[in-house]
Amino acid sequence: MDETACLAWLERHLHPAGLACPHCGSKSRRAFRPQQAFPAYRCHTCDGYYTLLTNTVFKQTRQQPSTLVLLLWDVAQGETTARLSRELNMSYNQVLTLRQRFQDNANETAPMDLMEDKPFESDKVYQNAGKKSDPHLNPLDPPRRRGNAKPGHGTFANDRSPVFPIIRRETGEVRVMVCGTADKETCQDLLLQLLPPGSILYSDELRGYQGWPDHFTVCYS
Repeated sequence: MDETACLAWLERHLHPAGLACPHCGSKSRRAFRPQQAFPAYRCHTCDGYYTLLTNTVFKQTRQQPSTLVLLLWDVAQGETTARLSRELNMSYNQVLTLRQRFQDNANETAPMDLMEDKPFESDKVYQNAGKKSDPHLNPLDPPRRRGNAKPGHGTFANDRSPVFPIIRRETGEVRVMVCGTADKETCQDLLLQLLPPGSILYSDELRGYQGWPDHFTVCYS
């Protein structure tokens, strides 16, 4: 991959309003000593030092621009941390740290305003989760297998986090929320946050959806 093109791509997406000093917000700067593969700057206003990675999810990262672009792409595709570590020649802990930063940033910046339109769809899924707080010392008992073996609906606590996609039928816009449980209170709170009054909802037969005024179910069995 072309490093110059990747550098430009990162700047455009990390700073959609234009690169500015993270210390004072000024866009007036001069070139300074480069840091690894990234150009560095001194702010004309506050004399602060920064690169385009400063105060982003990639802060204190010493990787080539192309590596960071590939990492973002592969995480979005759902590749495992172990595989990314091998393919990108990065340590497992570094990939895991960056992945967690991506996820935290996505949760913090996810739009929570009311969606537009009337007809919506939602069909929850349960995603087997990786390591959280408990060590998994037995290689024959991975979180995926343990999550599949748990009875009842999945929860974050039992390694099967419920994931709720809310889809606008007319445009295909999707909001995806990961929740701790799939109980009725959680479902209704999520719907009230995202759907405008009078919306029509089509969903599976999960009881948590019941109670929405204009609700229609689809049986997938």
